[in-house]
Amino acid sequence: MGKLKKEIAGWGGMAKGETCLFRPEKIEHILRGSPLFSARGLGRSYGDASLNTGGEVILMERLNRLLSFNAENHVLKAEAGATIRDIVETFSTKGYFVPVTPGTKEATLGGCLAADAHGKNHHADGSFSDHVLEFELMLPDGTKRRVRRQDEELFYATAGGMGLTGVITEVTLKLLPVETPFIKVLNTPFESLTCLIKKLNESSDAARYSVAWLDLLSFKNDKVNSILIEGDHAKRGELPDKLKSKEAKPISIPFSFPSLALNRTTQKLFNKIYFYQQKKKGAPFFCHYNPFFYPLDRIGNWNRMYGSRGFYQYQFVVPEANAEEALRDILAHLTAARCPVYLAVLKKFGKKNPGYLSFPMEGFTLAMDIPGNQPDLFHLLCQLDLIVMKNHGRVYLAKDFHVTPDVFRAMYPDYTRFLAVKRKVDPANLIQTDLARRLRIGEQ
Repeated sequence: MGKLKKEIAGWGGMAKGETCLFRPEKIEHILRGSPLFSARGLGRSYGDASLNTGGEVILMERLNRLLSFNAENHVLKAEAGATIRDIVETFSTKGYFVPVTPGTKEATLGGCLAADAHGKNHHADGSFSDHVLEFELMLPDGTKRRVRRQDEELFYATAGGMGLTGVITEVTLKLLPVETPFIKVLNTPFESLTCLIKKLNESSDAARYSVAWLDLLSFKNDKVNSILIEGDHAKRGELPDKLKSKEAKPISIPFSFPSLALNRTTQKLFNKIYFYQQKKKGAPFFCHYNPFFYPLDRIGNWNRMYGSRGFYQYQFVVPEANAEEALRDILAHLTAARCPVYLAVLKKFGKKNPGYLSFPMEGFTLAMDIPGNQPDLFHLLCQLDLIVMKNHGRVYLAKDFHVTPDVFRAMYPDYTRFLAVKRKVDPANLIQTDLARRLRIGEQ
């Protein structure tokens, strides 16, 4: 349980900082050895949310015990370092699944609550915190609080609060009953942004899970190659006799690729092949949950494909009424700047929950992977922020590494409510991250 001084990075590889790492074996070992501290799960936030340059970072990965499960009401209690992988691999063959999952299994329950993670089913099932019944929170003075929904202020300041109200040590959530570990999937190709958005609106009323993959390298005016992917948990009676159930053998990227390996030409080729492969899948088909929810998890350290300069994932949400205009405006800016987007996914969000800093709001969200070697990237991102703000939207703090304090406050009008709670539970502002300092969160 010694401490190690080391440089760590966000998943995108662009945000980095040297910090003092501490890895406790038990919750009671969490001690305050530094005036500035924060907790970190598996480091899958893309920007600077889990960094604490010059301070102390508590690594939660060994606090990962599954504590209890009530089969009658489907309620699981686990330590906050338990991962989505731990849960789905333990319970998917027993008839249960996580009610909301991000796009990776390598995320902790504490991280999912702190970022109020969303998935392909927000329009139907909301965010991660909507299924959390209670959690245990260690405050900066070392005291523990068991926080339930009745404790509205602390619950909704912590859900989406990026770990800035305390160290989440336990999470109790309700799992989703399912009959099989398989998903019934329907892929629908589109070559028009307008038609895709219209269909996504319709899909949100019919499919539990829906997401659209977009080839933004093909974007021109309204034309863009895309695949709408819809799915739901398959029932026993509709499965074919023979169905592959094992996870594909993973591969790993042992080092960062040279910057020229992933470029506009190679990505255009990949996108074209992928589009026509998926376009051929006309009828509904069945697949294991892994390729449906976690396709990138098969590639260990896939972020290294972007090279030593890393990449930036820019994710924003805008209300439905403003969505098409905002999307076109942002894509036009990217095109004018000759800024390539190598991966893009579009989803429909349902109603916002009461989380003060929770990202999802009713409308459309677009996430885009942009290589970090683009000239004037941060200037371009600030231009995109203005478009998002003009259309009454916001960016996702779990992906962010550039937003200014003023823009953050404009995008998150409930920040003042969050700040009031933060000052109650952390009056000395001891819980710090690079994100918090950049956004001046908690400053007097």
